[in-house]
Amino acid sequence: MDNKYLYALIGILVLAVIIQHINYNSLKALNEDIIKGKNVKIEQLTNEKNELEAEYAKLAIEFEKLKKTNFELERNYNSLNISYSELNSSYSNLMKNYSNLSFSYSELQKETESLISKIDEYGKKIDESMEWFANNAELSNMANSEKTTLKSDLEYECLNIEYDNCKIKTACLPLVNDVFHGLRYLQDISTYGKTDKLASLDEFIQNKGGDCEDYSLFYKAELNSLFSECKGKKIEIEAFVESPGSEKYFVNNRNNWYLKDVRPITLTNKQYIYPSVVCYLTEPKLGHCVIALSQYPINKTQDINNLNGAKLLEPQDGSYVGMIGNEFTMPSGYKLGINQIMIVITDKDLYSYDEKDGKWIGYSDFKDEINGMKQRIYSLMR
Repeated sequence: MDNKYLYALIGILVLAVIIQHINYNSLKALNEDIIKGKNVKIEQLTNEKNELEAEYAKLAIEFEKLKKTNFELERNYNSLNISYSELNSSYSNLMKNYSNLSFSYSELQKETESLISKIDEYGKKIDESMEWFANNAELSNMANSEKTTLKSDLEYECLNIEYDNCKIKTACLPLVNDVFHGLRYLQDISTYGKTDKLASLDEFIQNKGGDCEDYSLFYKAELNSLFSECKGKKIEIEAFVESPGSEKYFVNNRNNWYLKDVRPITLTNKQYIYPSVVCYLTEPKLGHCVIALSQYPINKTQDINNLNGAKLLEPQDGSYVGMIGNEFTMPSGYKLGINQIMIVITDKDLYSYDEKDGKWIGYSDFKDEINGMKQRIYSLMR
């Protein structure tokens, strides 16, 4: 009985051991699977950890860069903020200056407009002066009714036209002026109460004469009128010079007026048909005006040299007094000498020699200078 229980107990124990062994093996296999799974998970987590650490390292580097960039940006921001404050202050000052300048510009513009108006007025006076010379260049421009008889007398007594030739006796013009029309040499001080007044052709007739400038201007107009009758023809100018003991020299076409102790001198080798009034020094502070007959016209300052070789006539008697380049000269330095030309009056302008600058200057030059000045002012106002 006892052995039976013992065997039964042993059998139960053996069975329990077997079952336990089986359970152990099952648990062991299960545990191994679990461990294997855990190891795989651990490996995955380790890889992820390594990746995260690598990413973290990159981010740490990027973060340091961003920190540095942020520091630079903050520094630049502070610098820009300071610059902004300075610029804002400068802008305020500029706005104040602009306001002041705007007011000053407005005032300057008004002054400039006033200056331009004065310049225009001065230019208008210059135009009027130049127009005055043009209006007094020929007898036909006169308003005085005496111009008709004066022109008729000049053409009848002094002008001889034969075919294509025109002959003008320069001594005849003073004869017509003096004997026929009562024109005399008069000083400006007695006529106008002042020493320097250039009379117009009408004033010369009205006053019955004038000084050497007036006489020369009038004589030039008479020559221009006679020359206009000789257009297309060869012009011969006959003057005279002193010649003691010479026979009578008849000064008009009718041969009833003559001069003694003179002989004729004819300007035929070249066409001296462009008359100008020229004034020269006779003493350091005194001058005289005569007529210059040149071969070429004088239309601008650069043409003044056309007077070289010009023949000179005394308008008060028609005598030949010399030639520019011989007895008389053109100035070339900074000081005028005796018998040097200092003033030239043409049909359009008056030119005077500026000793300070050593050059000729006329009304037309003043006009050009004024126009240039206006253009410079306009360009500054833009």
